[in-house]
Amino acid sequence: MQDFIEKNHRSNFGDVIIATTFSQRAITVCSVIIFICIILFMSFAEYTQKRNVNGIVYPDKGIISIKSKQSGTLSALYIKSGDFINSGEKLLAIDASSSTHYFKNNEESYREMFSKLRSISSRETQDNITDLEAKKKLTEEQVIQTKNSIAIMERQIRLLNAAIHSQQISFSKIQDAYKKRYVSDVEKNNAEMQLIDKKMQLQSLNNEISSKEGQIISLKKELEDTIDRIKNIQNENEKESIDSLIKMYGVASDSESILRAPSAGKIAEIVEKTGSFVNAGDTILRVIPQGSVNQIVAFISPEFIGEIKKGTRVALKYDSYPYQRFGFEHGIIIDISRVPLQPEDIYTNFGLKFESACYRVVIKITEKKKRINIIPGMSLKIDIPTRKTSIIKWIFPFFRDKDIDA
Repeated sequence: MQDFIEKNHRSNFGDVIIATTFSQRAITVCSVIIFICIILFMSFAEYTQKRNVNGIVYPDKGIISIKSKQSGTLSALYIKSGDFINSGEKLLAIDASSSTHYFKNNEESYREMFSKLRSISSRETQDNITDLEAKKKLTEEQVIQTKNSIAIMERQIRLLNAAIHSQQISFSKIQDAYKKRYVSDVEKNNAEMQLIDKKMQLQSLNNEISSKEGQIISLKKELEDTIDRIKNIQNENEKESIDSLIKMYGVASDSESILRAPSAGKIAEIVEKTGSFVNAGDTILRVIPQGSVNQIVAFISPEFIGEIKKGTRVALKYDSYPYQRFGFEHGIIIDISRVPLQPEDIYTNFGLKFESACYRVVIKITEKKKRINIIPGMSLKIDIPTRKTSIIKWIFPFFRDKDIDA
């Protein structure tokens, strides 16, 4: 037989007795405690909202695309994917049967033409350089002369300071003698005028030194400008020679065009195969510059870019390495582009397709896993935390909107 707990409740109609069991009361108390715990958990427990975006592994120095300069057949590849190459190393050959045969494409022909072009310099250019060299020499002499003048004036200042010091002592003695009526007004005034004259000479020398120092600054600036103009003329002359060489090669190229490596690096990808036909401007292979470090490039829609901050720690989940098995790496956002990139620019530079403009976000990999070997061009998903708040604010919009308004 169950125990009964009786509670007496009085009313206008008399005594009313409500009987409740102990188990019912215990259930009620436990329910209240659980409800309070849930409310406290929802109030203090925090939830971090994350944005999942697409990204790509990309070298920090970029990827160099080697493109064909003319249409023809890819007759030879001197390298293979993964090879390390040096600057100037032969990469491939393109056979263009429609080209002229007036020019023999070899190192000897290049050296001969370049030597001739370097030896041909316009008289006007040489005259300009000669005039500027003369001006440079004259300016250097003026700087030396001005420095010598300053040195002479500084010696004069030292002598004047000594004379002023001596004359100041003499004038003090004359003043004492004047007070005792040992000297006349004329003698006192003469001594005072001599002292004032020395001080004025000193001030004049100091002003002249300041003026000379200003002249030296102007002369040095003029000298730097002259040197820069000489270098610019020489560089321009060099550029014109190289441009002429390039034009000559374009007009009279050999049936076989050799493409060389523009810089040292590693062959990342060979797009075309030997024997295939390529058009001018087609990408044949891609090179990763030497010393490049892999980083992550992601693209964020403008509507979410305000939630992304530099220094944010993100999770990197590579498509080729499922994170459920291999785990994921971490990185830090180090750069966010100031303006969004257009879809065509993103596709041209990174090979990713987007329907609208996106901001570029660069991520530095900070925590790497030995089991994950990343290579440029590898795609991945990136979890970017945006903001953190209590769970109750996410469940009830009233609290969330109140925080936003604040």
